[in-house]
Formats: sequence, C-alpha cells, structure tokens
Amino acid sequence: MAAKQITRHISIAAASAATLLAAAHSAAFAGGFEIREQSAFFSGTAYAGTAAGGSSLSSIFWNPAASSFVGQGITTDSNYTLVLPDADLHVDAATAQFAPVNRDNDVDIGRDAIIPASYAAWRYNDRTVLAVSLTAPFGLTTKADNLDWSGAHLAKTSKMATFNLSPSVSYQLTPQISVGVGLQLQYMDLKALNTSAYEADAQDFGVGAQAGINITPFRGTSIGLGYRSRIEHDLEGDIENIAAGPLFTSGEIKADLDTPDKVTLSLRQELTSTMRLLGTVEWTDWSTLGVVPVPLPNGALASNLVFNWEDGWFYSIGGEYDVSPKLTLRAGIAYEESPIQDATSRLIQLPDSNRVWFGLGASYAWSEKTTINVSYLHVELEESKFNRESLVGPFGGTITGDADVSADAISVGLTMKADSLSDLLSFK
Repeated sequence: MAAKQITRHISIAAASAATLLAAAHSAAFAGGFEIREQSAFFSGTAYAGTAAGGSSLSSIFWNPAASSFVGQGITTDSNYTLVLPDADLHVDAATAQFAPVNRDNDVDIGRDAIIPASYAAWRYNDRTVLAVSLTAPFGLTTKADNLDWSGAHLAKTSKMATFNLSPSVSYQLTPQISVGVGLQLQYMDLKALNTSAYEADAQDFGVGAQAGINITPFRGTSIGLGYRSRIEHDLEGDIENIAAGPLFTSGEIKADLDTPDKVTLSLRQELTSTMRLLGTVEWTDWSTLGVVPVPLPNGALASNLVFNWEDGWFYSIGGEYDVSPKLTLRAGIAYEESPIQDATSRLIQLPDSNRVWFGLGASYAWSEKTTINVSYLHVELEESKFNRESLVGPFGGTITGDADVSADAISVGLTMKADSLSDLLSFK
C-alpha cells in the first residue's frame, strides 16, 4: 500500500479516536462537559444557593450535608429537564488529505435532550439522615444537521452518557452544624462516528467521593460548602470499521479520562418572612485534564489529545418570594468562566466559552406532602473561535472557524413527603 494511503488511513483512525473522546464534550451548556441541570428548583435561581440546603432535597447533589433539613419519614425529589440547544458553527477553513470539499460550512451541532435527576432521603433518627441520588452529571449529544459538512472528517456524531449513583449520610453535630459524606458510583459510556465510517465505543465504571458541611450561624442564615471528588475513568472499547478497504478493520482503544474535582459554596439568607437571598460560588478543577494519551489500535500510532484547559468558575445570585403559603416565585442570574479560553483548546464538538445564565422558577404546594417545581433557563455563550488539529497533527485534518451558541432549558420537578413507603406510593 502506498505510503500516502497508509498515512491517510492512520489519520482517519486518529480522527475517530479524537471524536470518541470529544463525545465527552457535547453540548452540555455548562463549563467543560458538565451537565448543570440537576434540579428544577435551583434552575429557577440560576443555581444560586445550591449547596445551602434548606428547602430542596436536590441540594444534596452539591452538598450531602444538605439532607439534614428533611423531616420525619421519606422525602423524594424527581426532576426532568428538556434542553433545547442552538449550536451554530461556521467553518472558515477545513483541510486534510481526505477532507470533504465544496461542502456546507455552516452547521448546527446541537441536539435536544432530556436530563433526569432523582433524590430520596429517609430520616433515621433525630440527627441522622440517609439519602441517595441518581443523576447524569456529564455528557449529552452532538450531531451535525448536515452529516456531510466541511468538518465531518473530524466530527460527525458523538454521544456521552454518565450514570451516577450517590448514597450519602448527613449527621447533625450541633443544632447549628451538620456534616455529610457519600460515595459516587459512576458509569461512563462514549460513542462516536465520523465521516471515515469508523464507529467507536468505550465504557468504564469509576468510584469517587463527596463531602460537605452546612452551618446555620444565625436564624434565617444557611451556609453550605460541598465537595465532589474527581472520578478516574480508564475507558476501554473498540474502533470498528463499517466500510471496506481501510488499513485495519477494527481494534481496541483505551484512554484515561477523569472527571474534575468540584467545590461549591452557597448562601441562603432570609431577608423577611417571605423573601430570601441566595448565592453560589463554585470552582471546578478542569485544568486536571491536561493532555490525554490515546493509544490507537494495533500500535499504529501513539497520539495525544491536548486539552490544556483552565479551571472553571461559576458565580450566581438569586432570590425567592412567597406569594402565598402555597406559591413561591424565584429568579436568578449567573456568570460562568469557561475552562476553554483559547481557540486551539476549543473542540468543535464543544464550542464552549464564557456564558451568562438567566433563570425563572416557581413552586406550588399541591398538598401538604406534594410540591410541584417548574423553571425556565436561558444560557447565552460568548461568540468564540476554534482552531483545531487532529490527533496526529495538521496532516490528519485541521479546522478553523467560529461558534454562536445558546440554549433554553425547561424543568419540571415533583417533591413528595411520606411517613412510609406505602404512603408515598399512594400519592397522597
């Protein structure tokens, strides 16, 4: 086989491997490849007050000590968020030996998705609460609306799914201080397809931890500090050729991809008997990604996927107002500093940049034991540039251009309280 053709096939495989990892950076519309939409309650405050607990069980996603506020019996909180992204890419130039020519330079890679998040807690005694959450903290999907677009040699479709089961326990040390600890049991699944007709698939199961503290120094004041640890994922899977005539038909692929550490500090401050001020500052250790080695099948090539991201920061402020004993309204605004601040670090599957969040929400007490939460979020990202090379450098494919991205999210949640499991199932 001619050297040029061999180079072409190795480059295609490298592009497929890059696409596999880039599936982790789908249009999650939070910094990096995070999914922030974990609560219909806190979406309405633009995630202000998330770790401070006080009224929503979903707070345990950010701080396991927050479950200490629940009353006797069982409390559950189920949430569903519909994300409607608009991720428009404009390609200035796309080059490679095998890059498509005379193709569409304008494409939308965003795809709608539904994100579930569920929580449950049981008060064991006056000081101890046992809780569990099932969430999807990272992922989502990108798929170009034109699969033959000019950048398809580097990315066509990509998908990442994570499932995180987190059992936790909170303990009230004093009337003013509660602490919490828990585990994170996380499964990660990545799938990708690019124009070369290579299909990639990899999975892993990882374990992490979480911890937090909740302090109420004064009446009406709640301060929460939560930590979610990084989870190491040793992804293993296959790249398989689904077309005829390449250098190899299939092979194993491996990559070490860690989710980052996260620290969240939140405040919930009562202003009057019907008004509360909420705030959050959050740090995410995205700089830990650095450079991810990607050994390709059959030892064909040793390659690296260069991230070189910065740490992410999130700031939000919001408020609540009780219109009546049954109806509460809330609103918030947030600013997020993206971990991607350079065009060469911005993957085309993730046109990530600094963004502003606007949130509106409401809670309605349907009954003494059942509350309905609804919210609307709009996320607006700064226009950004991308300038990317393939895993094997410029001859494997390059692409430059700019991105214009925004998203809307509609969330619905149901909070229920019960004295027993049978009472909960009766939907009283």
